Formats: sequence, C-alpha cells, structure tokens
Amino acid sequence: AREALAGSYNIPAVKTLDYTGVPSTIDLAHGMGIRTGLWRGLDFYGLALALGGGEVSPLEITNTYATLANGGIFVGSNPILEVNEPDGSQLYSLDREQALARGQRALSAETSFMVTDVLADDEARWSTFGRDNILELPELGDRPVAVKTGTSFDWLDNWTVGYSTDLVVGVWVGNPGSVPMRQLDGLTGAAPIFRDIMVAAHGPSFADLLSGPDGNPDAAEFTRPDGIIEVDICEATGGLPVQGVDTRKEYADQRHPPVTNCDQLTQAQVQDLRAALQHFTDYGELYTDEGAGSLMRYSAMVGGGMGIPDDPVEPTPTPSPTPTPTPTPTPTPTPVPPTPTPVPPTSTPVPRATATPQTTVTPVRPPGQATPTPSDSDNGGVTVPNLFGAAEGTAIGIIESLGLTVGDVIYITQSDLPPGVNITSVGVGEVFFQAPAPGTQVSSNGSISIAVRAE
Repeated sequence: AREALAGSYNIPAVKTLDYTGVPSTIDLAHGMGIRTGLWRGLDFYGLALALGGGEVSPLEITNTYATLANGGIFVGSNPILEVNEPDGSQLYSLDREQALARGQRALSAETSFMVTDVLADDEARWSTFGRDNILELPELGDRPVAVKTGTSFDWLDNWTVGYSTDLVVGVWVGNPGSVPMRQLDGLTGAAPIFRDIMVAAHGPSFADLLSGPDGNPDAAEFTRPDGIIEVDICEATGGLPVQGVDTRKEYADQRHPPVTNCDQLTQAQVQDLRAALQHFTDYGELYTDEGAGSLMRYSAMVGGGMGIPDDPVEPTPTPSPTPTPTPTPTPTPTPVPPTPTPVPPTSTPVPRATATPQTTVTPVRPPGQATPTPSDSDNGGVTVPNLFGAAEGTAIGIIESLGLTVGDVIYITQSDLPPGVNITSVGVGEVFFQAPAPGTQVSSNGSISIAVRAE
C-alpha cells in the first residue's frame, strides 16, 4: 500500500475505490474540501473516479490536502488575512488558531498521519520516479514534504499538490480550452514549479508568513497521534509476520491493526493472484525485473511456492466511518498560494497490458529453444536465454556468463501447488519458470530470477 500510493499505481487505486465504494468516497471528498465538484449524482461516477473521472478545482483539491496537513480537520480557504482602515486601525484580522478550532473533522488524525507519512516517504516513490527525483527537497533539511503528482487522460491537465507542517501548495499546468499538452505529466510539468515554490517559501524571506499562530515557527516533523502504533509486517505481503520471513516496520491505527498472517489470503486475493500468475505466464516479457521478482516472492510466501493457498481467510473489513460536514466554509490556518482556474481531477496514467484471467495457472515451456542458448543483441543489450529444463547450477552459470546477475531463486515442490498447476514436466533441481521471459532484451547489468523444482 505504501509503494502503491507513493508511486501513483493506478490499479491499487481503483481496487481501493471498489472496496470503499463510490458514494462514501465522494462523501469523504466533500468533507475534506471538494465543495463545488462531484455533484452530478452517484449514477454519473464510477471506478474511473480514482483515475480522474470527476471534476474538481485546483483551489479545492489544495484545500483537501490542507485537511490532511491539519490532521484531518477541514478548514476552508480564506484569502483575507486582515482588513485595515485608511488611518491604520484594524477592522479584521484572521485568527488562525480559532479558525482551526472551529474546523470540522473529516477523517481521523490517525488516518491523516498514515497518509501523510506515505506521501512524505521519498524512498517509497523510487520504484516509479527513481532516486533523487524532483520531488525530493534536501534544501529543506529535516523538514519532510508530503506530495503527490497527477496527470489527466489525454494529457489535458497535470498537477502537483503537497504540504509541509506550515504550508500547502497546489500547482496546475494545462492549456486553455482543454487542449492536450505534448505528453507533459505531473512530474515534468507541475512538479518543478511546486519544488521552486516550496524551496523559496521556506527561505528566510517568508519566515514571518509561515510562523505559527503564536509567532514561532511550526515544528518541522508531522505530529504523530497517540492512536498510531508501529507494527512488524511481512515484507512480501504486508501481513503479520510468521517465522522465517523478512519484516519491516509500518504504522497502523491501534483500532485497526493487521489481522491476517502474511501467508494467508482472502478469497478475493486468491482470485487476484491466480489472474496475476496467469498473466505473468502469458506475458512475462512485459514485466520488469522488479515486478517479476515481487510477484514471485508474494506467491511463494502465501502459497508455499508459486501457487495458491488452499485455505483462504475472510477477515471482516472495518473501514473507519467518515462524517460529512456541512458545506459552510471557514478560514484556514494554512496559507495556500493562488491557483489557476478549475480543471478536472487528475491521476497518473500507467499503461498496462491486460489479459483475461484464467482459473488455473500451469507453468508451460516458454517458446524458443528447448535448451538454454544465450545470445547478445545488436544494440549492446542481452537477449534473455531460455532456461526451461536447465539444472539450477547450469542456469546460474549461463546467467553469469552473459554478465547478468542472478535475481530471486525460489524452490517449489509439486505439493506446494494447487490442483491444475503442474511442474512435473521438469526434473527435480531444474528450472521451470523464469523472469524475464526468454527472448526479452535486458540491459547488460540486468538480472534473471528463476523458480526451481524441489522435492
């Protein structure tokens, strides 16, 4: 979930919307700050809402991020800081502390913190944006910045919205009249502007503007609510660890901690994994080394091998209720820079190949030669050899002889696999699955992962 949100993965976003439901999601959006958009009726919106299929303005979506920055409390944007008479006497002054106190809670402080922590996690974005990308702001020192980019369909709009503890910034980039741009996305269009504003605003020139209600600078770190706990989770699946697995720390709401072990799946997850393995079998050449390795590790963890568990579990979902506040705007304690005219909502498009899910996953002999035959391509890359049926040691030797590295090596027995998945066409100790697929072109420093039949 952390990498999916930080890396702008579309499929997890759609699945999340499907789980929570369109009506409750729209209610939450209205409560967090989308006040003039998403009012066309529930029959108008579907799961495409997760990918930009709804109308919002840059000001309101920026105010929504301000709700996250305020710990889940909605405070409407207010462009007026003070009103003075010609003689200097003051008629009105914004009391930011009181404005926050009068705000309306849209979601829990714990949920806001967990979302903020993900959006501020530079490393979680690396799988999509790479290391040292433009969303990382070392100029701000130890002050984290939670940030998200987006790009609408057909390159009509792109945006970057984010916040520190003392400032929310929303940037929209697009052409007037809904004219498509030349494949300009949120990372290359709006993000550079966002970065420049954030760096400049946190400089000495704006120190007074960004001070807290008491006149002192706000704390650099986001405040961790008392209801947040740290738990150990399984690295491969995000479930509760079992003996012998790699783990990492993750934040959780103490009211809703993880409830399933990392080697358990729900029936819905079983269906998803079965479809993913079938797609991988049919279209393995489309997967990156990282994607292939992740799928292999996940499947090995939950199925004891590249397979499906026989005893799926069905934990009772307990999504947190979210109240719907009235649409009466109130002043905001968080400065929000001016933003362009209203535009449709956005999300980063990630083209993906699709395939019809099957009911069983049967490893098959990949097309090509029956024995491994490495070859170099003409463009300096390497053609992945066919390792099907090769002994493990032979396969590793071939991989290394090409200057490639050995990725994951997973050992699987026939008994690990469910009915319909047969690996007896290879002998014990031989390769029956590999990623990337044979014939794929990889860089000269790439890697190949293999699955070996064990007994």
